[in-house]
Amino acid sequence: GTGGLPSGTSGQTLRYGAAGWEASSLLFNNSTNIGIGITSPNASLHIVGTNYQGSPTTGGTQIASGLIELTRPGNMPYIDFNNAADGTDYDARIILRGDDLLTIEGAFVGINKTTAATALDVGGDVTANTYTANSDIRLKENIRVIEDPFEIINEVNGIRFKWKESGKAGVGFSAQEVYEVLPEAVSTSTEGIMSLNYDALIPVLLEAVKQQQKQIADLQEQIEELRQRR
Repeated sequence: GTGGLPSGTSGQTLRYGAAGWEASSLLFNNSTNIGIGITSPNASLHIVGTNYQGSPTTGGTQIASGLIELTRPGNMPYIDFNNAADGTDYDARIILRGDDLLTIEGAFVGINKTTAATALDVGGDVTANTYTANSDIRLKENIRVIEDPFEIINEVNGIRFKWKESGKAGVGFSAQEVYEVLPEAVSTSTEGIMSLNYDALIPVLLEAVKQQQKQIADLQEQIEELRQRR
């Protein structure tokens, strides 16, 4: 640009605007760190601001190359999120632990959700090769075999339905019905929405099949005894 530089005071920096060079007190350099919106930056780049911009191309910050890289050799690079200046170190943190473990600490994660009731709450379909759940017997206590699987099964109906939000067809159970006979399989969100752990029904079905097979074996034994009496 052209034009002379304006006189400045301590803490001011310069930018070239539509009318030429302008002095600004937004950016500060204390010879060690750079601050934007803060006069005493305590990190290499310390940014403080209260304005929200929904369209970065018209007033926010835009990374034209689509790349942000955090490098912290010998340490764990992280990003902190703090929702209030209450002295809390962070409300949520994304941190790279080692070379292949990225963790989110301090908050639940919602995908296509405005709230989250569990560590990961997804509003939509999820696809994966396999899912596993902790089931080590050493993590459990008060262990007992399910004694009344048929009483549970007979009170639950398999249903066909359509999801109200998406209109997609589905098959499954009513969480309210299952709760009446197997409350351990049902969770309720802060909004009162019930969710069902379908895996919890597998042990019930297994014990039902085992009891049914025993009944079949007993009947076969009785039939064989009647044959031998003839």
